[in-house]
Amino acid sequence: MNSTEMSSSRAAYDALEPGPLRDELYPEEAAARRAEHEQQAQEQTARLAQETSEPLVFTGQGAEYFRIWIVNLALTVATLGIYSAWAKVRKTQYFWQNTQFHGHRFNYHGSPLAILRGRIIAVVLLLAYSWSFDISTTAAVIAVSVLCLVAPWLFLRAQEFKLRNTSYRGLRFGFDARAPRTYPLLFVLALLWFSATLAGLLLAQTSWVVALSLAPLLLFPWMHHSVKRLQHSRSSYGTLQASFTNCRGAFYSTYALTAVAFVFAIAASITVAVLLALPVSAAAQAIGMEMDTQTAVITGSAFGGALAYIMVFPLAAARIQRSVWTNTTLGPLWFHTDIGAGPYFKLVLKCALWTLLTLGLYWPFASVRLARYRVECLHVNAHLHTFPDLFSSVQSSQRTVRGDAAIDLFGVDVGL
Repeated sequence: MNSTEMSSSRAAYDALEPGPLRDELYPEEAAARRAEHEQQAQEQTARLAQETSEPLVFTGQGAEYFRIWIVNLALTVATLGIYSAWAKVRKTQYFWQNTQFHGHRFNYHGSPLAILRGRIIAVVLLLAYSWSFDISTTAAVIAVSVLCLVAPWLFLRAQEFKLRNTSYRGLRFGFDARAPRTYPLLFVLALLWFSATLAGLLLAQTSWVVALSLAPLLLFPWMHHSVKRLQHSRSSYGTLQASFTNCRGAFYSTYALTAVAFVFAIAASITVAVLLALPVSAAAQAIGMEMDTQTAVITGSAFGGALAYIMVFPLAAARIQRSVWTNTTLGPLWFHTDIGAGPYFKLVLKCALWTLLTLGLYWPFASVRLARYRVECLHVNAHLHTFPDLFSSVQSSQRTVRGDAAIDLFGVDVGL
């Protein structure tokens, strides 16, 4: 059979509905298709056999971290917050050094002085922003404008500081914070974030103020996605460069679902608060406490709002984390996470209740439990590579080597 006849036979075969009649009329074409499908299945099986997947492991213990946490808390209070920079280094080192992948631990090398420097800058900016509204409208506009100009630079420097001070197998991560490419996007995000404030200061028409106040809410999924894309696409590990695939639709669907769930949770909580207001008020008066119905409703509503947040937050966090990591690659590596909204909700609820019952003393244990769940849900995958061979071939990038000294001298971390 020549090529023309083969093409004609294949076209006629494809034109018929799948079934025994088609296979009977064109037995040679049917046999060829079966062989092709079998070969594809074998190739897929071979590819899957060559893929390697391994989860991260977290070895921290609540009792260990409690000792670090209580000392950090006491010294931070005693020094009026100055020790908080050293406290953050101790905390970050503990969590990173207890995170393992393929038998090797991560590490953190941040300088407390750089963190303190960044926090001083952040506090000065926040105080100037707060006090400017008491001075004049002009001062408030100037303060907001300065924040919009400075915030992108601080964000980029903080990301660079955090990643370049994080290492694995003795090799540090990196972050490409070149301002010409990233600053304009962050500046637009800052303007959107402060748009309602600027509208209230500059515009007299209430309708415009309301419209610009809604803009950040409607655009928040895009803003959140833009920040995550920047963080995950500009990161690197030695010569391995990260990349991030657009998943903006997943962010919008997550926020829509979260908003609906939050509205229902708030409505249910307020309904319960109103229904319980009278008996709670009566019980309080019976034991000699003064509590009117309005106070009981307000208290119940506040508690209901907090409970609604605890119920909805794990849903949003789990979906966002799955979207982000599923669309992130690092060189030949890709990631996936098994985090689920249901298990995460149960864990968050237990931690919140125990923290409330112990007046906050359970917080370090809760932090360890939450970190263990999030970390151990994350898996790293490689194709046609074994992890030892892959990591042994990774070299430190020249940009990271040149930047380490500058980060130690000029780096800032504005996390508060």
